[in-house]
Amino acid sequence: MTIISVMGYLPQIKALITTHTNCADIALSSWALWFISSAISVGYGLFYLKDTMFIVTCGMNLLLVGTVIALVVYRRQQWTALQNANALNV
Repeated sequence: MTIISVMGYLPQIKALITTHTNCADIALSSWALWFISSAISVGYGLFYLKDTMFIVTCGMNLLLVGTVIALVVYRRQQWTALQNANALNV
């Protein structure tokens, strides 16, 4: 199950790494909700279920969703800095 989850996130992560846009079409609010949901699931697995495979699967989802969020924020900041630099040069 974990490998299937990882494979689902890889195209999005690859696109974010290679893009030259500001990623405005990616809704951070949705990704934030998925991050919170994954964090709750990890906590549930750790403190109630104590199920290693469940914790690993939810932990991988948490890590990958966090990666997407971090890349989107990074790209948006990078885009803003580039736009500001271009505005100063005009």
